[in-house]
Amino acid sequence: TPRDGAVGSSCPPGSYCPQGSASPLPCPAGQYSSSTGNTGIHDCLLCDAGYFCNGTGLVSPTGLCEAGFYCSGGSISPRPPRPTASGGPCPPGHVCGVGSSRAQPCPAGTYSPSWSGTRCLQCPGGFYCPSASSNYTDCPPGGSGCAH
Repeated sequence: TPRDGAVGSSCPPGSYCPQGSASPLPCPAGQYSSSTGNTGIHDCLLCDAGYFCNGTGLVSPTGLCEAGFYCSGGSISPRPPRPTASGGPCPPGHVCGVGSSRAQPCPAGTYSPSWSGTRCLQCPGGFYCPSASSNYTDCPPGGSGCAH
Protein backbone atom coordinates (compact mmCIF):
# COMPACT_ATOMS: atom_id res chain seq x y z
CA THR A 1 0.00 0.00 0.00
CA PRO A 2 1.44 3.41 -0.91
CA ARG A 3 2.67 5.71 1.84
CA ASP A 4 3.18 9.46 2.08
CA GLY A 5 -0.08 10.15 0.27
CA ALA A 6 1.19 8.63 -3.00
CA VAL A 7 -1.38 7.13 -5.34
CA GLY A 8 -1.06 3.44 -6.17
CA SER A 9 -2.50 0.00 -5.64
CA SER A 10 -1.70 -2.71 -3.14
CA CYS A 11 0.38 -5.53 -4.62
CA PRO A 12 -2.09 -8.26 -5.71
CA PRO A 13 -2.09 -11.92 -4.57
CA GLY A 14 0.27 -14.20 -6.51
CA SER A 15 2.89 -11.49 -6.82
CA TYR A 16 5.32 -9.27 -4.93
CA CYS A 17 6.24 -5.61 -5.38
CA PRO A 18 9.71 -4.50 -4.28
CA GLN A 19 10.06 -0.84 -3.32
CA GLY A 20 10.01 1.35 -6.41
CA SER A 21 8.51 -1.31 -8.70
CA ALA A 22 6.29 -0.06 -11.52
CA SER A 23 4.35 -3.32 -11.76
CA PRO A 24 3.90 -6.54 -9.75
CA LEU A 25 6.36 -9.40 -10.22
CA PRO A 26 4.76 -12.87 -10.28
CA CYS A 27 5.64 -15.51 -7.70
CA PRO A 28 7.74 -18.15 -9.54
CA ALA A 29 6.58 -21.65 -10.47
CA GLY A 30 6.63 -23.92 -7.42
CA GLN A 31 5.45 -21.05 -5.22
CA TYR A 32 2.25 -19.09 -4.55
CA SER A 33 0.85 -16.29 -2.39
CA SER A 34 -2.76 -15.65 -1.41
CA SER A 35 -2.01 -12.40 0.42
CA THR A 36 -1.86 -8.81 -0.83
CA GLY A 37 0.86 -6.24 -0.24
CA ASN A 38 3.83 -8.59 -0.65
CA THR A 39 7.10 -6.67 -0.80
CA GLY A 40 9.59 -9.39 -1.77
CA ILE A 41 9.98 -12.86 -3.22
CA HIS A 42 10.32 -14.11 0.37
CA ASP A 43 6.56 -13.46 0.70
CA CYS A 44 5.87 -16.16 -1.93
CA LEU A 45 5.35 -19.54 -0.24
CA LEU A 46 6.73 -22.89 -1.42
CA CYS A 47 3.95 -25.03 -2.85
CA ASP A 48 2.49 -27.19 -0.05
CA ALA A 49 3.63 -30.80 0.37
CA GLY A 50 1.30 -33.13 -1.56
CA TYR A 51 0.45 -30.37 -4.07
CA PHE A 52 2.03 -28.83 -7.18
CA CYS A 53 2.22 -25.24 -8.44
CA ASN A 54 2.87 -25.35 -12.20
CA GLY A 55 2.67 -21.70 -13.18
CA THR A 56 3.79 -18.25 -12.14
CA GLY A 57 1.65 -15.74 -10.25
CA LEU A 58 -0.46 -18.38 -8.48
CA VAL A 59 -2.69 -17.49 -5.52
CA SER A 60 -3.05 -21.15 -4.43
CA PRO A 61 -1.59 -24.56 -5.37
CA THR A 62 -2.68 -25.87 -8.79
CA GLY A 63 -3.75 -29.30 -7.53
CA LEU A 64 -2.83 -32.55 -5.81
CA CYS A 65 0.19 -34.64 -6.77
CA GLU A 66 -0.88 -37.69 -8.85
CA ALA A 67 -0.94 -41.28 -7.58
CA GLY A 68 2.44 -42.98 -8.09
CA PHE A 69 4.32 -39.74 -7.34
CA TYR A 70 5.12 -37.63 -4.29
CA CYS A 71 5.42 -33.85 -3.97
CA SER A 72 7.59 -32.81 -1.00
CA GLY A 73 7.00 -29.07 -1.31
CA GLY A 74 7.79 -26.62 -4.10
CA SER A 75 6.84 -29.10 -6.84
CA ILE A 76 5.95 -27.70 -10.26
CA SER A 77 4.50 -30.95 -11.65
CA PRO A 78 1.81 -33.42 -10.53
CA ARG A 79 4.15 -36.14 -11.87
CA PRO A 80 7.73 -35.17 -10.96
CA PRO A 81 9.82 -37.11 -13.54
CA ARG A 82 12.86 -37.89 -11.36
CA PRO A 83 13.63 -37.76 -7.63
CA THR A 84 14.54 -34.25 -6.43
CA ALA A 85 14.15 -32.27 -3.21
CA SER A 86 10.64 -31.25 -4.35
CA GLY A 87 9.35 -34.74 -5.24
CA GLY A 88 9.58 -37.60 -7.70
CA PRO A 89 8.18 -40.95 -8.80
CA CYS A 90 7.51 -43.47 -6.05
CA PRO A 91 10.53 -45.82 -5.91
CA PRO A 92 10.25 -49.63 -6.00
CA GLY A 93 9.26 -51.04 -2.61
CA HIS A 94 7.09 -48.00 -1.92
CA VAL A 95 3.67 -46.63 -2.88
CA CYS A 96 2.21 -43.15 -3.31
CA GLY A 97 -1.48 -42.28 -3.35
CA VAL A 98 -3.03 -39.06 -4.66
CA GLY A 99 -1.61 -36.08 -2.74
CA SER A 100 1.39 -37.94 -1.29
CA SER A 101 4.06 -35.80 0.32
CA ARG A 102 6.49 -38.74 0.58
CA ALA A 103 6.81 -42.35 -0.52
CA GLN A 104 5.35 -44.91 1.91
CA PRO A 105 7.25 -48.22 2.29
CA CYS A 106 5.29 -51.38 1.55
CA PRO A 107 4.65 -53.26 4.81
CA ALA A 108 6.33 -56.61 5.51
CA GLY A 109 4.58 -59.38 3.56
CA THR A 110 4.06 -57.17 0.50
CA TYR A 111 6.18 -55.70 -2.31
CA SER A 112 6.04 -53.14 -5.14
CA PRO A 113 8.27 -54.04 -8.12
CA SER A 114 8.35 -50.85 -10.18
CA TRP A 115 8.68 -47.08 -10.13
CA SER A 116 5.47 -45.04 -9.68
CA GLY A 117 3.76 -47.77 -7.66
CA THR A 118 0.28 -47.13 -6.32
CA ARG A 119 -0.31 -50.37 -4.39
CA CYS A 120 1.67 -53.08 -2.65
CA LEU A 121 1.26 -56.67 -3.90
CA GLN A 122 0.85 -59.69 -1.61
CA CYS A 123 4.03 -61.75 -1.20
CA PRO A 124 3.40 -65.21 -2.77
CA GLY A 125 3.56 -68.44 -0.75
CA GLY A 126 7.04 -69.89 -0.30
CA PHE A 127 8.65 -66.44 -0.43
CA TYR A 128 9.24 -63.62 2.02
CA CYS A 129 9.05 -59.85 1.67
CA PRO A 130 10.52 -57.61 4.37
CA SER A 131 9.29 -54.01 4.67
CA ALA A 132 10.00 -51.83 1.58
CA SER A 133 10.53 -54.87 -0.69
CA SER A 134 10.75 -54.36 -4.43
CA ASN A 135 10.60 -58.12 -5.05
CA TYR A 136 9.95 -61.37 -3.21
CA THR A 137 12.76 -63.60 -2.00
CA ASP A 138 12.99 -67.40 -1.73
CA CYS A 139 12.49 -68.70 1.79
CA PRO A 140 15.59 -70.42 3.12
CA PRO A 141 15.14 -74.12 3.96
CA GLY A 142 13.38 -74.29 7.32
CA GLY A 143 13.02 -70.50 7.34
CA SER A 144 10.55 -69.16 9.86
CA GLY A 145 8.02 -66.45 9.06
CA CYS A 146 7.65 -67.44 5.41
CA ALA A 147 4.28 -67.86 3.75
CA HIS A 148 3.73 -71.44 2.55
